[in-house]
Amino acid sequence: MQIWKIDYKGFFTESMIINEEELTELDIVAPVNTDETNTFYKPKWNGMEWIEGATAEEIAEWNEQQNSPPLSKQIEDLKTQIAETDYQIIKCYEYNLVNKELPYDVESLHIYRQALRDEINQLELQEQGGVDNARNI
Repeated sequence: MQIWKIDYKGFFTESMIINEEELTELDIVAPVNTDETNTFYKPKWNGMEWIEGATAEEIAEWNEQQNSPPLSKQIEDLKTQIAETDYQIIKCYEYNLVNKELPYDVESLHIYRQALRDEINQLELQEQGGVDNARNI
């Protein structure tokens, strides 16, 4: 038999297939949602029916995550932006070697490139840790 386990607040925790004999008095279960038109971000059993348990803010955040490009694409775009400034760095280096005035503001260039690297590092950490997506059940 398939069951949906819920926590003490009524929120869905997991779907399981078990024998009825395996249930204990500590298990809190609710009927399986068989209505395919009802998909929830954070399913909650209110004692009578399944309802949306997520707040409007949580739903907006999940939707924003779904609509944003994948982390790998964001990282790739940021690396491209750094590569596009490589020429400026090389040109400054050449000018410095021949004691000419630098054609670009190296300090601003460095700050810009470092900000891009910092953002790449942060996105790579997120990518390694994964993103908690909404449950569409």
